[in-house]
Amino acid sequence: MFAGRYNPIVGRYNPIVSRYNPIVGRYNPIVGRYNPIVSRYNRIVSRYNRIVSRYNY
Repeated sequence: MFAGRYNPIVGRYNPIVSRYNPIVGRYNPIVGRYNPIVSRYNRIVSRYNRIVSRYNY
């Protein structure tokens, strides 16, 4: 529901995102270094997400 509502906004910012994409690609090695930390938090977030979605219905 939220994705469909925010989709026009995302489409509006898409050219800006694609313009900054080379800069993001330059910083990608740094991001890859921090990726294990991010994936660790991602697991925790997804665990809470499951609990939240259970209460959502």
